[in-house]
Amino acid sequence: MKLIKKVRGDSGFQEIQEEDVTELLVSMEDPLTSEEVLEIAKNMRKKRKQQISPKQWGRN
Repeated sequence: MKLIKKVRGDSGFQEIQEEDVTELLVSMEDPLTSEEVLEIAKNMRKKRKQQISPKQWGRN
């Protein structure tokens, strides 16, 4: 982790904590179920519609 921070030199990357990386890696051990993937996709579509809708109101 320390070596990556030195090599990258990216200030945004410098803020990543080792605990966060560990938590992410552990969470990846259990693959998502089909139902979880469908729920995530549904939520993403809703967010996109919400982001697009206000912009379109002003153009009409």
